[in-house]
Amino acid sequence: MRACCAPLSRVTMRSKGEGSIASLGRERFRIRWLDPIASRQCGRRVYPSKVIRGSRRDAQKALNAALQLVAKGVSTKRNRLTLWEMVDAWLRKREAAEAVRRRTLVDYRALLNNHVAKNAIGSILLSDLTRDDVIRWLLDLRGPEEKRRLSPRSIRVLYALVNRALREAVDDDLLVKNPASGVQLPRTERQEMTALTPEQAKLFLTAARGDANYALWVLLVVTGLRPSEALALRWSDLADGVVTVQRSVVWVGKQPIFGKTKTAGSRRNIPLDDIVIAALAQHRINQETSLRMCPLDSGMRNLAFCTANGTPLDGKNLRRSFRALLERANLPRVRVYDLRHTTATLLLRAGENPKIVAERLGHSSVRQTLDTYSHVAPTMQASATAKLSQLLFPPLRIVADDAAA
Repeated sequence: MRACCAPLSRVTMRSKGEGSIASLGRERFRIRWLDPIASRQCGRRVYPSKVIRGSRRDAQKALNAALQLVAKGVSTKRNRLTLWEMVDAWLRKREAAEAVRRRTLVDYRALLNNHVAKNAIGSILLSDLTRDDVIRWLLDLRGPEEKRRLSPRSIRVLYALVNRALREAVDDDLLVKNPASGVQLPRTERQEMTALTPEQAKLFLTAARGDANYALWVLLVVTGLRPSEALALRWSDLADGVVTVQRSVVWVGKQPIFGKTKTAGSRRNIPLDDIVIAALAQHRINQETSLRMCPLDSGMRNLAFCTANGTPLDGKNLRRSFRALLERANLPRVRVYDLRHTTATLLLRAGENPKIVAERLGHSSVRQTLDTYSHVAPTMQASATAKLSQLLFPPLRIVADDAAA
């Protein structure tokens, strides 16, 4: 199908807008009609055309179908955009509007670059994209059972992005129907959280003594802060024995970006014990000694955890230091983020109220906490059973004494 954008002065309109059929030879016809929507977008009258192979009746059916779409207000102009070009344009609009957090947009673009732009589906014309193309793309992303390419969660995120972009393409009259609508997705597999045991946590903190970031490691284990929250703390957030969480920092390329916390519920206050307060006090003394040698503006020296020149710590360098400490303590490799899971797991196994744990972690609800740490539930249930048994049934020794009497 071709679209012709001819100047208004050179177009002769048919009186009823019924389109035209021209014979091109044996069983070949060209149908042509006016597209009002494309005409408004183009600034001149647009007459899409299409060559039909078959009888004149077939040509008339094709023309009637195009006129019905026009009557419904749908553009019939053949779009030469590829799927990737459309998705890229949609994402640029999102980036310009900052509809989501900057780091989230960076992650979205990385996913789409790797799995749409560099995938065969990205080169398919938007007007040629079918439901089968989308299904094949999703199966390709998943890969064979023995070697998964992407996790179900990543696939669902990619599908959601492409589906949203295609929905907007329909709204903008670039598509008649969204070919990705209603496609079945792989089931999300719940990933069990990794956490250190109490003994392993003690070994880690012992190995961390003397490390430049010892106070940070203690703070992460005790409070359950996200690393992005801890690295954004200022000394004013660590006052009167309480840590106030109100911002986070992420690295976009080589640029640190400070912003709001993950959710409104993530803004919270957590009391600190004497050990953490003492570690922070010593850390501040060491930091002031180091920064005194740096000729930076004092405004750069308010971060609680920073480099020798006052800039935020880079997550990559922090992970490198963390792995070295794990090796020193002869502990299994875990992520820095898993210290947060360690906090939650230790508290729940110690019998702490899940509501208190949820507030400490900054979760939006207790249900999120219990769903995330469901692997702790068997231990909690066993403890609950033991407590209930003690309440309902007398100890066996009392029963034996009664029998002897």
